[in-house]
Amino acid sequence: MSEPLPLLWCDIETSGLNINSDVLLEVAVFTTDPTGVLVNNRHNWIIKPGLQGWDKLHANEFVTNMHKESGLYDDLQRSALELGLFEHEFKLYMKEVQKYYDSQQLTMAGSGVGPFDLPFLCRYFPWLKDVLTYYVIDVGVIGRFLRNVLGIPYADRPTVSHRAMDDINEHYAEFLQYAGDITEWRRLAQL
Repeated sequence: MSEPLPLLWCDIETSGLNINSDVLLEVAVFTTDPTGVLVNNRHNWIIKPGLQGWDKLHANEFVTNMHKESGLYDDLQRSALELGLFEHEFKLYMKEVQKYYDSQQLTMAGSGVGPFDLPFLCRYFPWLKDVLTYYVIDVGVIGRFLRNVLGIPYADRPTVSHRAMDDINEHYAEFLQYAGDITEWRRLAQL
């Protein structure tokens, strides 16, 4: 069996849900070892949407209002990076993480990262396909499995803030809860 890989916790905010035409607005990341032990290297980037991005954002009233309520809309106007500068900083971050863990690849973790975040980021940055494994740790799927298949009465996730770092902090806390509970179940099963 291969060695478990470090986890890249990630969440993004966008102008909508269309991976092919909406634009990236915010990315937050941090890494943990494979067991979930946090390495203190949290990063959050706000990305200028450009004219086409503003048009996409304003075309979707629901998303515009959501980002206004969260404060992201204002942050986009005053403190956002150009996409190219974000990519440069993101690459440096990824290289630093790979060096720290002495690992060429990482596993993306979060909620909804497989069907949304990973493909969205790879559309912009195809080089990520060489850095991230093809599988993900999706705590949303784990939670649904525990509730819906096993009947374990976990509460539904709290409402997310629609700010990338707040959302991955929630996903990470959920992961730690599930990991702790599964460890306890395994211990009890051995009694």
